[in-house]
Amino acid sequence: MPVASPTQSLIRRIIAGNQLANAYLFVGPANTFRRQCARFMAQAIHCTHASESRPCGKCPACERFRNQTEINAIQVTGESNKLTVDTIRTLQDQIKYGPSQNHVMTVEIPNADTMTDTVANAFLKTLEEPAEGITFLICAASEYNVLPTIKSRCQVIHCTPLPPSEIEIELRQSKEEIPQAWLSVPALVIDALESGIKLPTDIPSIFEILNTPIDRRMIFAPALYGQKDCLQLILRRWLAELTENTLANPETYQDLNQRKRIDLLVENINNLRYNLNSRLHIDSLLLSL
Repeated sequence: MPVASPTQSLIRRIIAGNQLANAYLFVGPANTFRRQCARFMAQAIHCTHASESRPCGKCPACERFRNQTEINAIQVTGESNKLTVDTIRTLQDQIKYGPSQNHVMTVEIPNADTMTDTVANAFLKTLEEPAEGITFLICAASEYNVLPTIKSRCQVIHCTPLPPSEIEIELRQSKEEIPQAWLSVPALVIDALESGIKLPTDIPSIFEILNTPIDRRMIFAPALYGQKDCLQLILRRWLAELTENTLANPETYQDLNQRKRIDLLVENINNLRYNLNSRLHIDSLLLSL
C-alpha cells in the first residue's frame, strides 16, 4: 500500500500501544493517499501475525482483508461515492451488534468532508454510541471541512505526502488503465483510484468547450450525462486546466471572464455535494462558462 514512512510509523505506534481510540480522522490532500493510510491501519488491526504492528500480508486475516471477505472490516460506500442518510442507516444495521468472534471491527468512511449536514448529523449519532470493539477510520481532505462535533470525537492523523517520484511509480504500476488526458492531474487520478471510479476517455478539455460557440456547446452534453460518478472530478480537471493556464499567462489575471469561470467552477464543484439534478447541472454549466 502506498503509505509514506512517517504515517506508517505513527500508525504502528498507535497499534503497538494496544489502546485503540473510538475513531481516527485521516486528513491530507490526494498525494497523501489518505484512504490507503486508513486501509493500512485497518489491515494492521486485523492481522494476526503483525510484525512491529505492520500487517504481514500472509495470514488468513490478511487474505480475507485483501479479498474483502473479512466481515469485521467494513468499507462504507454510497451511490456515486456520496454518503447519504440511507448509507448511514445501512451502516447502523451492520454494526449494531459489534464485531463477531470477539474481534475488533473497523469501519472505513471515505470522503467525510463531502457529507451534507444532514448526513453528518446522522453519522454523529452512530459515532456517539458505537458498540464495543468498533474503530472508525474516517478520511477527509481537510479536517476543517468535517463537522466539528465529529472531529472532536476523533484522533486526527495528518497523512504525509508521498514524493512525486513514488506517486509516478504508483500510477504506472496501477492495474487500472489511466486515460492519457488525466495524467497531467495526478491528484485527481489518485482520488479516482481510491474511490473506485473509472476515469472516462472522451471528456473534452475546458478549452475545447470555451472555443465552441455557446449555441453549439450542448454537443458536449451527452458525453457528460453518463458521468454522474465522476462529474466532480471532471469539473476539478477543468478547474486545474484553467488555473494552470492562468499561472502560465500572467495577463489572464486581469481577464474578468477567466476569473468568473474559475469562480463558477468552484461554486459548481461545491454544489455537487448536494443531490442536484445532474443533467440540469451540466446544461447550465455549459451555457454559463
